[in-house]
Amino acid sequence: MIKSPRWRKTEFPDVEDPKVETLKPDLVCIYPVDEQKKDYCFGIYDAKYYCIDYQIHGDKAIISGQPGVGDVTKQYLYQLAFDDFIMKQGYRYVQNMFFCPDEVGDKQYGWVQMEILNHIGNKRLENIAVVNYVHQRCINCILIIRQLVSMRLINIYQI
Repeated sequence: MIKSPRWRKTEFPDVEDPKVETLKPDLVCIYPVDEQKKDYCFGIYDAKYYCIDYQIHGDKAIISGQPGVGDVTKQYLYQLAFDDFIMKQGYRYVQNMFFCPDEVGDKQYGWVQMEILNHIGNKRLENIAVVNYVHQRCINCILIIRQLVSMRLINIYQI
């Protein structure tokens, strides 16, 4: 779905690079929100290995250990890359999420946004939810999913 970059040179309109890679989210899935209404959610999930920490000082919070601007912009790009498919399929719900390790799981941890990327043209991109999961469970889950995908035991959506 997400095409690799294409390099060009004036006298060579299409330069080949066999080693070039593309953007690959850890997990993309489609799941029912309301089966009677046939409403589905398109989820874009990326596991991070950052241990986000909020230090609360009175009425202010200070953050450390968070993913950088490159991680955040890439997560927005994932949604933008899938946007045509999402629109054509009529998905009303989109979930864009980071999974981060922690000693205590917290499903309501927070979100990150970049105002410049919330609206691009007439497209509205979702804030990126941040969910903390107990480190070993999260790592095991991602490893199992990757193994099942590589063994072709999970039906992968071909977009």
